[in-house]
Amino acid sequence: MFSLGRKIDINYQSNRWLIIISAMIAGIMAFFQQNIVDGFLIAFAFFLCWALVREIDPQHEKTAFIAGFLFVATTFFIFDGIQFVLLFWLLLALRFISKICGKTPTIFDAIVLIMFSIYLTYDLKTPIIISLVTLMFIAAWYRYNKNYFFLLAGAVAVLTTIILSIIIPWHFSDFFCLTIENYNIMLILLIIFLLYLPFKMLARNKTYYDDLGGKLEYRWLQLTLVFMGLVFINLILFSNITYSTIMLLFANLSGVNLSAIYLMMKNSYD
Repeated sequence: MFSLGRKIDINYQSNRWLIIISAMIAGIMAFFQQNIVDGFLIAFAFFLCWALVREIDPQHEKTAFIAGFLFVATTFFIFDGIQFVLLFWLLLALRFISKICGKTPTIFDAIVLIMFSIYLTYDLKTPIIISLVTLMFIAAWYRYNKNYFFLLAGAVAVLTTIILSIIIPWHFSDFFCLTIENYNIMLILLIIFLLYLPFKMLARNKTYYDDLGGKLEYRWLQLTLVFMGLVFINLILFSNITYSTIMLLFANLSGVNLSAIYLMMKNSYD
């Protein structure tokens, strides 16, 4: 029924390291933050950061760890909480588009994403999330051979967006308003810049493989990456997410870029 879940096989070396490192981070950050709960929250955020990168760069396992460590490094300077439900929603949305789990999304999957979006719309007090689900369904329509089911789901999302926009008006985020004079355009350009190199690197392998061993074309991963970038930009513009959540998303893109630069340099020397 639910096709967007991915198993973590502890017999796989990379996954064993993920568990070990997450446990170490929980202990270290609990000591640093002087709070056990914060230690576990940062460790779980590290895991989600790792998981998000695995969706947009499945070929290179170390990339996800690089991004996770970048995020953890930011928590030594600021940690004001993480919107875990939002990140989990984003994780499912990326899988919905890419089909990296190996199965075509079902009606149940679409309902789950819409319900998550409605909850986040009320929680974050902005209609941007439900509108982004509309964009996700459009991307899915293109990805899955223009299946009319995804257009129908998109129409439902559009109707829901209109209704919720009446109840919860659109507004720019506090972060956007605070930085509008000097930094917002630069920030958006930075996100676009951080998308470019990973987008090009994905095309180096014409075919990837999903969890069931099926072939996965690189262009669907590129589509997933672009969607992630659009989500990030719109969250900054229209939602009051925490600085730590912003740093986590930046760590995702930064980690993929650092990995891409390393691979380019390595290939040039080989």
